[in-house]
Amino acid sequence: MRTDDVTPRTLARLLVLGLGAARLVEGVGATVATRPFLRLLGADEPEPGAVAGFRMKSGRDVALGLLTLAAARDDRRLAELAATAVVVDGVDGLAMALDGRATFGTPTYPAGAVLGVVVAGAAAWAARELRADL
Repeated sequence: MRTDDVTPRTLARLLVLGLGAARLVEGVGATVATRPFLRLLGADEPEPGAVAGFRMKSGRDVALGLLTLAAARDDRRLAELAATAVVVDGVDGLAMALDGRATFGTPTYPAGAVLGVVVAGAAAWAARELRADL
């Protein structure tokens, strides 16, 4: 594929499919090896509640990743899944900012908060591009 052939719609499709693949990989990895994954994110010794909550989030990511890859040829479904990602990733970013605070109110995982908001923004753009002309 030549770069001058890449339209905003094609870029949006690639973005949503890339997010779906990343969700699937992260979800499977975090479900299978939850504690090492949480340590990778900065938790010294994850509490049982954090492990259970992260596994639930990981199961959601596996499901969304599979649904996204299954919709690879359907722009309408990809737009719906991108809109879903706006909500899911926006809430994840907000949760990381609010619930992951240290004693003095600074986020414990600021990168997670920023990443959630950035992914939500990218997904919103992709949903808009994929809905154009439908």
